[in-house]
Amino acid sequence: MKIKTTHQPALARKPAPKTPVVLQRRAALLNQHMAVSESPAVEALPAALVKQELLHQNELVILLVKPSLWLVPAESTRFAVVVALLALLAYRTQALHEIMDNQLLMYVSALLIGARLLYSVLGWISHTYLLTNYRIITVKGARKPEVFHAPLCKIDEVAPLTARLEAALGLGTLGFRVDGHISPAGTWVWIANPDRVQLQIKSAIKKWRR
Repeated sequence: MKIKTTHQPALARKPAPKTPVVLQRRAALLNQHMAVSESPAVEALPAALVKQELLHQNELVILLVKPSLWLVPAESTRFAVVVALLALLAYRTQALHEIMDNQLLMYVSALLIGARLLYSVLGWISHTYLLTNYRIITVKGARKPEVFHAPLCKIDEVAPLTARLEAALGLGTLGFRVDGHISPAGTWVWIANPDRVQLQIKSAIKKWRR
């Protein structure tokens, strides 16, 4: 008894989808912006590019750090105190009585303080610090993220800039001296274990210079 077999043509493999032209242009634009330069640079980049195309192909992340959540009240406390004092003064003197009553005054004050806290939270989310095998990268900015990058070979000093309040909380700030100056845009603020982070960065710099 013969078994009749049928031969079905092999399914043709679909070609791999091509990268959209828009993404190709974005990648090319980012590579142009983020090329390792002779001096540190600050570039205002769209948030999408910052998240998707921040690193080069051969770049490896050695350390990724975010500031402590203490950064949120630290940045908001002064504003909150000023608003509270102004509200108390207006309440005692009834300076705004013709415009708003006391209940509305308290509501507006709380709204302003809450908005400032929210802005600080967004700022904390945007803060990202990276140490790679080529450079250090600092991303800051709630509305328009700014990317600071400096080649490891150009960093002369990793300077501790810790304030007393940070030290009391076991936190710290690190600055990077390049070409004789420290750029505020590149500082790593309110980070945990600043001494250990400083040692890791110095080790990466020494390894690069060997």
